[in-house]
Amino acid sequence: MKLVPGSMVDIHVFEETDLDGTYRLDGHGNISLPLAGSIHIESLTLREAEAAISAKLVAEEILRAPHVVVNIDEYGAQNIVVLGEVTSPGRYPALASRRLVDVLAMAGGRTPVAGNEIVIHRSDQPAETTESVHYGRDTDSRTSADLEIHPGDTVLVKKAGIVYVLGSVNRPGGYVMQEAGDLNIAQAIALAFGTAPEAANGSIRVIRKQSDGSIVELPVLYDKVNKGEATALSLQPEDIVFVPSSKWKSTFINTKGVMASAAGASIYVFR
Repeated sequence: MKLVPGSMVDIHVFEETDLDGTYRLDGHGNISLPLAGSIHIESLTLREAEAAISAKLVAEEILRAPHVVVNIDEYGAQNIVVLGEVTSPGRYPALASRRLVDVLAMAGGRTPVAGNEIVIHRSDQPAETTESVHYGRDTDSRTSADLEIHPGDTVLVKKAGIVYVLGSVNRPGGYVMQEAGDLNIAQAIALAFGTAPEAANGSIRVIRKQSDGSIVELPVLYDKVNKGEATALSLQPEDIVFVPSSKWKSTFINTKGVMASAAGASIYVFR
């Protein structure tokens, strides 16, 4: 266990009672020892802190061969921050490292729309440096579950990809993508319990938002896909599959209206 700001340590220097005392680490991880001044002992074990204090006493020519004993009087807990798709995001005190699965449990577990990607920022790394781990139901996820999360780290559970199936289908709504993140047009419509009797299968479109913010409409050869004459279009997260009604006299789609409907759609999870 390593010392953190806020910890209180009891220091005893053999045959030097003037240096004995209880000291609390300040916000920078330092203690102020009489005569020796400021000593940085953050992130050190008790034995390492003893060596650092001894070295300081020698460097300041206070003692030639000090014998220092450091004991913990009060440990200042740090927090592990858990964000994203968990039931209770927030800060959770941690005195020592915890397994990823235990950290997620502290936050109430993942939500139904949580994805398989978890992003971790280590407290001793620059803000832009993160690591991503796959956390799912496959056999390789056991290693991810046992990954150590240290006090001061931040854990972000990302949202799963969702595809919206709207219009003339039997159950319109948003559908969480499969474990591997793969979903094609035929599978998406099947999740929505198929097209309704009034559906214009020949006019089905996929509305997709591009990385530059523009919107494109992709035609879907749904009848040919069902007959095995065409390959089913692979969908991307946030795609909208719109099945128009055959009652429409025009193939024009009110894209903005469809996207607004997606924002209020019910979300269904099949895992």
